Amino acid sequence: MRVSILLCSAIMSMILCAQNKELSLKSSITNAWSTLAPERLKQLQWYPDGNAVLFEAERDSEKVLIQKSLSGSERIFTTLSSLNSRMDLDSAQAFKTFPKINFYNDTSFYIRKGLKYYFTSSKLDKPLEIVLPEGSENADVHEGSIQIAYTKGDQLFIKNISGEKIEVSDGETDNIVFGKAVHRYEFGISKGTFWSPKGNYLAYYKKNEQMVSDYPLVDVTDRPAELNSIKYPMAGDSSHYVQIGILNVKSGKKIYLETGLPKDQYLTNIAWSPDEKSIYVAVLNRGQDHLKLQKYDVSTGKHLQTLFEEKDNEYVEPEHPPYFINGDASNFIWFSERDGYQHLYLYTVNGKLQKQITSGKWLVHSILSNDISGRYIYVKGSGKDARSTAIYKIDIKTGKRQLLGKNEGVTYAQFNQNGTHYISSYSSIDIPRIQSIVNNEGDEIFKLKVSKDPLEEYNIGKAEMLEFQADDGSTLFGRIIKPSNFDPNKKYPVWYYVYGGPHAQLVKNTWLGGASLWMYHMAEQGYIVFTLDNRGSGNRSVDFEQVIHRQLGQCEMKDQLIGVEYLKSLPYIDSTRMGVHGWSFGGFMTISLMLNYPGVFKLGVAGGPVIDWKYYEIMYTERYMDTPKENPEGYQRTSLLDKVNMLDGKLLIIHGTADDVVLWQHSLDFVKKAVEASKQLDYFVYPEHKHNVLGKDRVHLFQKIYDYFKANI
Repeated sequence: MRVSILLCSAIMSMILCAQNKELSLKSSITNAWSTLAPERLKQLQWYPDGNAVLFEAERDSEKVLIQKSLSGSERIFTTLSSLNSRMDLDSAQAFKTFPKINFYNDTSFYIRKGLKYYFTSSKLDKPLEIVLPEGSENADVHEGSIQIAYTKGDQLFIKNISGEKIEVSDGETDNIVFGKAVHRYEFGISKGTFWSPKGNYLAYYKKNEQMVSDYPLVDVTDRPAELNSIKYPMAGDSSHYVQIGILNVKSGKKIYLETGLPKDQYLTNIAWSPDEKSIYVAVLNRGQDHLKLQKYDVSTGKHLQTLFEEKDNEYVEPEHPPYFINGDASNFIWFSERDGYQHLYLYTVNGKLQKQITSGKWLVHSILSNDISGRYIYVKGSGKDARSTAIYKIDIKTGKRQLLGKNEGVTYAQFNQNGTHYISSYSSIDIPRIQSIVNNEGDEIFKLKVSKDPLEEYNIGKAEMLEFQADDGSTLFGRIIKPSNFDPNKKYPVWYYVYGGPHAQLVKNTWLGGASLWMYHMAEQGYIVFTLDNRGSGNRSVDFEQVIHRQLGQCEMKDQLIGVEYLKSLPYIDSTRMGVHGWSFGGFMTISLMLNYPGVFKLGVAGGPVIDWKYYEIMYTERYMDTPKENPEGYQRTSLLDKVNMLDGKLLIIHGTADDVVLWQHSLDFVKKAVEASKQLDYFVYPEHKHNVLGKDRVHLFQKIYDYFKANI
């Protein structure tokens, strides 16, 4: 009897210990996307025929790829050892884990190892190889024709399966850049090369930066330090000049589209017609309030037609190229916010508007796929509210919208090539992750993976979702995190985390409420951690997002103060111990709140902060602020340099010395103004870090921030 009691006691102690792990700061950062993240199947993708999925597993202590059919039957597609053997890789070269498998037809795929690309199929005894030269970047593979476009330095090349190397660039080298992303990655631009559907042509960006000022960045790791200049076009200054070239791969003929003047216009959202005869470009003026969708002839580069124009008193922001359905070169779908929400419109290739496909007070985020008939498209859009995303089936003919799955929580979907089924990855504030197969009527066929709670053994609090109302009646969403041992009779300090800038959305109905894991760690240290998405943040109506135009930070601060007043109304909040923290636009918001509303926060920690928008780059700043010449009052009102004398409280500014996004000059100028005004502040730099402090140094960063909060509130 005594033995049984002792045994039960020991078991209970083990259970209690297992459920009471403390989340360390280091693990909340370094393990947030690995062991402390919800489980998921690796390599999960559709097999090319659309009748099975592929994912990584382990069988008999060996890594394998499992092919699971829609009926639920499984077989081993390949093993890691078989893959290494097929690629003829010795033990030193062999893959230790599966590389990404990139299918491009029912029997063929390619994998990459460093600069080597292996193309293989069931018909090949030995894989075909393309080896890119050292220093190559921006590889863009056209699988069907087995050729790769890539850059080396600022030049652009193609290498094909026969080993032939084609130089696409013109040999110009003086601040001329080929094949790389332009316009500083705005307007949905993420790359600089665009293969035609069959691989007969390559479209590419050519960027002339000769007229853009050099900006000095200093590398302090050398002795003596070295100057690394970058091209950085500041608001109101000269912008770079972009052209779009087209190479006929077989003939070698190169032409440039006749996009005309002015030179500082933006050439965005490039799309090929399915028949490779035309190419479409969304051309936006520098003022970003007038868009023209232009159609060009591929063989000559001549302008064929302006299909339509869009204008807006604030700004037009194209981020999606025309979408063609099933190779039909006669119609396309266009994304537009012209009715106040981002919706879909059907056009002929001659520019005739056939109909508005979707409508209502919700957003279409992206088109995921379409069915074989071309009657239905599948889209990701906003769910029950802006905090959720959902998958919808849209009848192009009638506009009827059918919800597939849930409209609460966040769902990601990957459709098969037939549009008959999709892989669903779902999470909510209460559900870590569920991966499953769903048909195009929304019926779940089977679950693939249900993740357990990766934090079930840890002492952490839970996020609570909140709603507020802005002064114009808009709904604002907030999130509050309390310690796991929360005591309503105690008084807690506040860790107020802010971003507030365009496109961002911090509060979501997804796992952890969209919060970073380190926020839960900070809550366990005795803070109430709070976040609010103000007007101007993403995934809302045009009116909600554009209210910030020409006055960045102004209504955003008013909205954040609504969150402050809510916190002050709570009996367990110590309003004399509130600190605000943010990075980038959030750094701008942190200092703005400290200066414009002195005394509200006892301290602020601002990382990589914008201090004066006239120092920030053209594409982003002029969209929201116009130029300094056009909007001098707005630039003056939003600048923090002339408000430093209002500082009341402790302020720590952190900046990476190699920041090429928010230049180091921003915070250095602020420090200079603080010295002139006899205002004390704290300052810390991360040598050679760019806009974010990443890697192992990120733990150092958050320890620095936590120590500052702990010492001062």
